[in-house]
Amino acid sequence: MQRRRQPRFVLSLDINLRSESNFWVAPLDNISEGGVFVATKEIKPIGSSIEITIRLPDPHGIIWTLGEVRWIRDTSAGVEAPLGMGIRFQTISKESQDAIRSFLATRPPLSLR
Repeated sequence: MQRRRQPRFVLSLDINLRSESNFWVAPLDNISEGGVFVATKEIKPIGSSIEITIRLPDPHGIIWTLGEVRWIRDTSAGVEAPLGMGIRFQTISKESQDAIRSFLATRPPLSLR
C-alpha cells in the first residue's frame, strides 16, 4: 500500500537544518513537493519543528521552509537504508514551492519497491 501523496525524487544535495537547540548540515536523500528525507544521526523527536534551507541547482535557487518531523528511520528496523528522519513542509512560500516543482519536473521519480 502506497502512503505517499507525491512521488519522491532521489537527490544528492546538502540541506541546512536548524532546530531550537542546534544547526547542522546533512545529506538530503530524497524530496517531494510535500517534504524531504534527511539522512542524519542528528535525529529530532517526531513533532519537532525544523528550519530547512536547500540550495537547488541553478536556475532553481534557494528554498527555505519550516518543517515538522513526521517519522524516523532508526537502525533497530533492520532495514539497509540510512538512518534519518522524514520532514513534512509546514510553512513554505509559493515561490519556493514553484522552485521545487520546477526542479522535480526535470528528474525521474524514485521507484519504490
